[in-house]
Amino acid sequence: MRMSARRYLRLPKVENPPELSVAEAALLVFAEVGPAATGGTVLELAQLGAVRVEEGSTEHSPQTVVLVDPGATAGEHHRVLLRGMFPLLKPGDSRMMRRGRKDNLRMLGAHQKFRTAVEERVAERGWFHRPPTAGRAGAMLRRTRLAGWGSVTPAGHAMVAEVLGFRRYFATLEVGDVRRADLIRCLPWALALGLHHHWEQLSAGLDTDDDEPVIWWSATGMFRLGPFRRGLAAFADAATLRAAEDTKYAYGLYDYDAGDDFAFDSGPSTGSDSDLGDSAASDNNW
Repeated sequence: MRMSARRYLRLPKVENPPELSVAEAALLVFAEVGPAATGGTVLELAQLGAVRVEEGSTEHSPQTVVLVDPGATAGEHHRVLLRGMFPLLKPGDSRMMRRGRKDNLRMLGAHQKFRTAVEERVAERGWFHRPPTAGRAGAMLRRTRLAGWGSVTPAGHAMVAEVLGFRRYFATLEVGDVRRADLIRCLPWALALGLHHHWEQLSAGLDTDDDEPVIWWSATGMFRLGPFRRGLAAFADAATLRAAEDTKYAYGLYDYDAGDDFAFDSGPSTGSDSDLGDSAASDNNW
């Protein structure tokens, strides 16, 4: 079964995030856990109280992730990411969100272990007859048929529809339609599902009189997503950065339109990879 752009537009809008993590959602709809999904999980952990994000000294300074409570997690994949970023799991340890040799090796290793943990978690849920092809994840590029998606079970297809239904709901929100607390709650999803620009537009339209501190962020006011997006390069290797630059989706600046043509194979595999459609270059979900 394939889900076309037209069918996507007929999906019911889902007003609340689905009952799964943002990384699981990214794996389902992008066929890959990329740097944006890992960054969204860091924000997810911040909302759970496991980490705090410290603001840099200037507007363009990198932000720092500080470990607060290693036990404030909602799954083994969360714990894997925390252990990768903070091997000693000592509250107060910190990692800077920037691309540098020492920091990048630590963050890249954490991302790779986290990606494997998410793939194992999704496999246990029975959402795939066959998991996405390693290294050949489809890119949700305009007018592109996808390859490497694997084969989605009916339960997986239903979850994909729920995730895309929530994405469609959030994408159609206008300034004034959402409260500040709900906008903050949706931040990890906006980043992981390619709606960060829209999130920033909605946050810029909020009433400044309601500018209370975000408890997991060091500064007063709304969270600044731009510096955090730039820090996603810390989770990427050189090949990922080159692929992102080649497709003009570097440093988290990845968006797609509701009318983009994409497909999901929801039946069991009966043929070779060539049956999946045209090959597409990966943008690594960011």
